[in-house]
Amino acid sequence: MDLNRDGIVDILSGSYSRMEESMAGLFQVLYGVEGGGFRKPTPVLGTDEEPLIIQVAGEAEDVDVRKICTRPTAADLDGDGLLDIVTGNFGGSFAVFWGTNEGFDPVSVMLKGSDGKELTVHHHSDPVLVDWDADGDLDLVTGSGFGGVSMFPNIGTKTEARFGDNVVLVPTPEAASNGVTVFGDEHIKAPGSSTRVEVADLNGDGKLDLLLGDSAQLSFPAKGLTEEECLERCAAWDKEASAVYETSPDIADWENMTPEESEAQEAFNEKIQALYQKRSEFIEERGTGYVWALLQK
Repeated sequence: MDLNRDGIVDILSGSYSRMEESMAGLFQVLYGVEGGGFRKPTPVLGTDEEPLIIQVAGEAEDVDVRKICTRPTAADLDGDGLLDIVTGNFGGSFAVFWGTNEGFDPVSVMLKGSDGKELTVHHHSDPVLVDWDADGDLDLVTGSGFGGVSMFPNIGTKTEARFGDNVVLVPTPEAASNGVTVFGDEHIKAPGSSTRVEVADLNGDGKLDLLLGDSAQLSFPAKGLTEEECLERCAAWDKEASAVYETSPDIADWENMTPEESEAQEAFNEKIQALYQKRSEFIEERGTGYVWALLQK
């Protein structure tokens, strides 16, 4: 995308949260330079010369989750010839900063459906704006923290976008192992959770396809153990873990713990740390992810 309209491609990125003041995922841009390469990242500013921050109202916790983990894309959503920034967030909703001749409007607007409610997915919204249904306007395609891919069709026009109900393009996955420890990756047959999506015609047949990234955790017996030995120790560990979690202290007010509650919580945290250290002695668990090419029929 060419964010500053200089004819050179730029890179637009979101972030988890700034490190000062209230939590908010700022936007960063790496402007492209002539001849190749990019400048150092700088915050994307609004017309007020302040960093763009999603504007939301509500309870403090709800506000935070809708301002962090920003995942932006840029497209002309209102057909005025200027790029707008549409972003996802931790909570799973979508906000737009409208582009103007002077820059981006600092006051964001939450995207809503035809029912007047905010468009949402199960956390970590990941917007891509593309004409999925080939009717000449931009639809919203997104992954989510729970996995799967959703599409909100634009039932309005190029200049006045209105989004319809969620159309599931890829269903939210069921647990690949159904809660049972399975070793290796042969049981993984479809995309998992934390999906991130891009849309393109991958095979040149004139139909839009999905390029999908996900998150997965793989398990392997620790060195020197057979799978059977590892499973036996997993079963024993599960029983021990249940007993430890039953000792979790009952904290009435996490913001104002008494000295006794703080001490009890610290002791409990040490038990949990020791528990998982013990687990690492017999099972190796690796976080990873895959890229899936899903071709439209």
